[in-house]
Amino acid sequence: MMSKKTAIVFIVSSVLVSSFNCVGAIAQPIVKEQARLSQLTLSAFECSLLADDNKDAHRLLEVGFTAGRSFLNGISNLTKAERAYLSAQIDSLWHQVWDGTSQSIVAKPPSDPLGQNLWGPTTDFILGRVFSERATWATAVTADLGTDEHTRSLRKAAMYRDRKCSLIHYHRSEHSNPPTYYRSWHN
Repeated sequence: MMSKKTAIVFIVSSVLVSSFNCVGAIAQPIVKEQARLSQLTLSAFECSLLADDNKDAHRLLEVGFTAGRSFLNGISNLTKAERAYLSAQIDSLWHQVWDGTSQSIVAKPPSDPLGQNLWGPTTDFILGRVFSERATWATAVTADLGTDEHTRSLRKAAMYRDRKCSLIHYHRSEHSNPPTYYRSWHN
């Protein structure tokens, strides 16, 4: 027969272990959502640069900025373990902005000289630089598509279709942070 002290230790230990498991189970969707937002940001930016239609390009740019704000602002809500787990799941481009451990993106510039090219004083400034980097990518990719404007346009449209750009939308999940504000790009 167990003593009362042993029984209490067993019960307390069981409660602690189960609470840690619950926290891990809750943290997993949050990190997955953050990883999704990081990828959505880059995909939307790339697709906005491939779009032929200005209205669709604007829509995709807004999706990218909204998802990017949610991603960058959401990092501050993660625990140290969650940030380490997220860091392993995101595109290497984000590592030029975030060291993978800091709780804030804009708190201080990264020590890596390459990262200082994309870092900035605000979330929107950083997203502008990330967009600019994706624009450099799009210029390089479309320059290789051919010298004739018609051929380049056809190939660019094919890339847009292959990436399923028309299906990209921002869907806020329960783990997303709301956008800080909305901006009109028509001004």
